[in-house]
Amino acid sequence: MLHLNSTLLLLLLLAIAQSISSTSTSPSVRDVVSLSKWANDEGIVMHPKLEWKSYGDDDWGLVLKGSVPRGTMVLQVPRSLVLDSSVIRNNQKMEECDKVVEALGQFAVHDDNFWIVWQLYQLQCQKSHKFVPWLAAMPMNFPRFTPEEIDCLPFYAKYAAEYQETKLKAFCQAAQGIGGLNSDDERSIFQWAFQAVNSRFWKRNPLDDNDAEPGSELVPIGDMMNHRDPPNVQMIPGDPDH
Repeated sequence: MLHLNSTLLLLLLLAIAQSISSTSTSPSVRDVVSLSKWANDEGIVMHPKLEWKSYGDDDWGLVLKGSVPRGTMVLQVPRSLVLDSSVIRNNQKMEECDKVVEALGQFAVHDDNFWIVWQLYQLQCQKSHKFVPWLAAMPMNFPRFTPEEIDCLPFYAKYAAEYQETKLKAFCQAAQGIGGLNSDDERSIFQWAFQAVNSRFWKRNPLDDNDAEPGSELVPIGDMMNHRDPPNVQMIPGDPDH
């Protein structure tokens, strides 16, 4: 028998509802071949048994094609490639950080999440940077409910969908407060970044209590691993460089 906690249940119901949402658009072509070459060129090390798997409809993930001993390192990513909320926040002016916290209001507890969204949004707006192959391999379209569809959802799924919509509005307000979202195109990019980060980031898992300050990360290639509960991989900082 499965025992789901309340958060997992909300996310599961929302995912099921999103899969049948009529607002879904056709996915863009995701270039995992160029992504693999980029990863190799940038020093990302993938275990020989780690491979891409297509789930159809241009949906890709990473799987192990064979068993490995417990504790085996299956992916090593240079820290310079990781979108780390603490690093991004520390590179901002103090007054901008204060503006973001104020604008987020009840969602200020998610400010680490905001800074990753902000960084991904900026990268997508720039178009020319070293992360282009990674971003090109991400989904470009995410399902989003209309208000009418939200009203038809089961209670917990409706709550989760409304929470995400309210959170997105707060994130947009915070981004505008520090000079972002200056056009309809930029607003669309920010919404994409918000949805991409919320479905692909993870909380940092320090080796010990003194290893690193709390925060969130978006990790190239690592973001392609499908979610499961309980997880069968653990993300840890290997050394100062990875």
